[in-house]
Amino acid sequence: MADINLLSEEDKTSESFDNLRKKLSALSILLLVFAALGTVATLVFYTSLVSARDKIVTRVDEAAAQVDSLKNVEELAVVTVQKAQSANQVLSARSDKVKIFNELSTLVPQSVSFSDIKITQGKMVFSGKAKTSADVAAFIAALTSATGAQILTGVSVDSLSSDSSGVYNFGISATLAK
Repeated sequence: MADINLLSEEDKTSESFDNLRKKLSALSILLLVFAALGTVATLVFYTSLVSARDKIVTRVDEAAAQVDSLKNVEELAVVTVQKAQSANQVLSARSDKVKIFNELSTLVPQSVSFSDIKITQGKMVFSGKAKTSADVAAFIAALTSATGAQILTGVSVDSLSSDSSGVYNFGISATLAK
């Protein structure tokens, strides 16, 4: 059977235009909904990224504060260790002068006297007087003996002279053995 078309051409065009308008309206509503969903999804994603960034920044700030506090402790520890090492070096470089003088007192002959004794940088310098050259020789022999070698090494006579009254002035230097 043949279709009977009771609508005029103008009505058909108007009806097809209305259908097209309805389809376009539905399509634009659909696009608007997708755009709104995309915008909301983008905002949610951006918000989560900002939140994650804020958490990371907070963690970095906390870690930096902890590092700064530990840096002060480490600097104090390093300075303390360096000072302790310096103190140990000073203490180890120091000689026990009382012990050295006690041991030397057993080696000095009765007729020898000192006008000056210097201990500097591991060296000992004696300046003094003796009644005879034999007393000076006995003192030098005592310093170079086995007992004296435990206290001093490298004993050398720097000066030896006698005055008109026969008193001998001497200068002797040596290196501390300890």
